[in-house]
Amino acid sequence: MSGYKDKKGEHDRIYSREYYSNNKEKIKKYYQDNKDRIRERMNKYYQDNKEKFAERGRLRDVGKNKERCKMYRLNNKKKIKSYYSQFSMRKNSLMYKYKLSIDDYNKIFNEQNGICTICGNEIKSVFMEHNKLNCAQVDHNHKTNCVRGILCRHCNHLIGNARDDIKILLSAIKYLEQWQN
Repeated sequence: MSGYKDKKGEHDRIYSREYYSNNKEKIKKYYQDNKDRIRERMNKYYQDNKEKFAERGRLRDVGKNKERCKMYRLNNKKKIKSYYSQFSMRKNSLMYKYKLSIDDYNKIFNEQNGICTICGNEIKSVFMEHNKLNCAQVDHNHKTNCVRGILCRHCNHLIGNARDDIKILLSAIKYLEQWQN
């Protein structure tokens, strides 16, 4: 029975997300037209459920909440994994971090022919490969958050560890050249 509830809850969340994305203007207009009524209803709900909100506030204590979340993740690994597939997590991460859609990501990846721009090694798209060691990583400017391209993990870490500073990278080249023989 609980499996049915989980599937139904997931279905409801997906439906809500789709409905909201397809009817943003309609929802905004409804909210604008009924702002006072909605606030009144929310305030009444809060007044009727003050104890529940007070308890929630206690649970939000940073230390306790962090520990509680950690324990939940440890005890519910399978449940969490089923709720968030690798694909949807990566898709949301790309949009949240870099404002990059899947289509934009695929376009960049295909323009590079699945090759790291720096070292020339083949990289696997994050949507095809779940092995993090071989996955393509989005390279971006940390100051402007502008996406520069897609690199292999090693090259992305190389640039990141050099803090996007050309002087550091040139100094590293000189150092390697000095010790090459």
